[in-house]
Amino acid sequence: MSALTLRLTTALVLIVVGRPLSGLQPPTQPGDTSRRAAAPNLGPLRTIEFETDEGTWTSVDVSPDGRTIVFDMLGDIYTVPIAGGEARRLTSGLPWDDQPRFSPDGRRIAFISDRDGMHNLWVMNADGGAPRQLSRDRKNTISSPAWIADGPSVMVRKSVWGAQGGIELWLYHGEGGSGVRLAERARINVPSGPSPSPDARYVYYAGGGGGGSQLYRFDRRIGTAAQLTAGAGPSFRPQVSPDGRLLAYARRTDARTELWVRDLTTADERVLAPQVTRDASEGGGPDLLPGYAFTPDGRSIVIAAGGKIHQIEVTSGAYS
Repeated sequence: MSALTLRLTTALVLIVVGRPLSGLQPPTQPGDTSRRAAAPNLGPLRTIEFETDEGTWTSVDVSPDGRTIVFDMLGDIYTVPIAGGEARRLTSGLPWDDQPRFSPDGRRIAFISDRDGMHNLWVMNADGGAPRQLSRDRKNTISSPAWIADGPSVMVRKSVWGAQGGIELWLYHGEGGSGVRLAERARINVPSGPSPSPDARYVYYAGGGGGGSQLYRFDRRIGTAAQLTAGAGPSFRPQVSPDGRLLAYARRTDARTELWVRDLTTADERVLAPQVTRDASEGGGPDLLPGYAFTPDGRSIVIAAGGKIHQIEVTSGAYS
């Protein structure tokens, strides 16, 4: 085990998780009180505390300056120096907050939260301050935030319920607004895990859903999608490198979830890691794998696997 893994493990050990079990009141959100009845009296407040050095289904991202990792655990969001150290909790309390992603300038973090009663898109400062709600959907489910360079805006996956239900990709401006759909459903087939290119022209995503998903690239300029992968096993959770040259993605092969990397110029690809976090392609779900990220120099990928946070060198595949 390398020094980096030890330092990151130490950071996770320092997390003390406290979760009230009863007597909680939901957070007040302006304009939403008419939709919510008064919380019932569940008795006295009780809190449990424990320490952990592992996390399950942990989404991670790396700040644009390469110094900080943001991750989620048990419905709260934390940051920790990439070199190791004490983790700092940014969100806490009753709401379930997850899927954090740094903005291109590193000043804000987009995340998904149910603090208004639905899973909606929120942003906060990189230090956890000034949380603001961007989407205000009362019927559909929002997930999979990804910043896009022009705006900047945040792209999300929206599960639309009802008679006209389906899966769509939407854009919300970082300063607010009602949002706009990226394209008609006929052009984008059951998308998940969107990853915009650095020049904002393309959006990489998994389409087809569940065990039949493959990777696609949607061209925002001409409004068409091209399929990139094929084969018996599903491919999902694409992540484009900061220079737009490489695409990492997960693939199910012989009951293993592998991490692959593809050269977008030559289409050459190879296995980068033979085993990462077990995917959810059999049971479905928005992205089938937790979020991960390239380091800003594109030389490594930071990903959660086996309950820990690891750094994988793109050239050699070495773990740290």
